[in-house]
Order: sequence, then C-alpha cells, then structure tokens
Amino acid sequence: MNKTMKLGMVGLVASSLVLAAGCSGGAESDKTEIEFFSQKVEMKGTLDEIIADFEKRILISTSN
Repeated sequence: MNKTMKLGMVGLVASSLVLAAGCSGGAESDKTEIEFFSQKVEMKGTLDEIIADFEKRILISTSN
C-alpha cells in the first residue's frame, strides 16, 4: 500500500472510533441536562429567570 492509502485507512478507522464512542449508551437516566453559555455577565439574571420558568413548565407538564 502506498502512503496515501495508509493515511486514508488510518483516518477512516479514527473517525469510526470517534463515531462509535459517541453512540455509547452511557448512564441510563430520565434526566436531560441543558447547558446555557453566555459570555455576557450581565445576562446571568435574565438567564436564571428563563431557566426557572422553563423548569416550572417542565415539572408541571411531566406530572400530568
């Protein structure tokens, strides 16, 4: 095999391993974690309010 073919095969194997690792089951849980990220410190209060409102709606809708 030439150098290009070997390099292509290594890339294919590496990408397959990355995809397979992403498909691992992990811990079984009914919880979903959503992470908010903002570089603006002044948005923290607003985001906290949005998160609290979202959590109230989710808890109400799942308890029915």
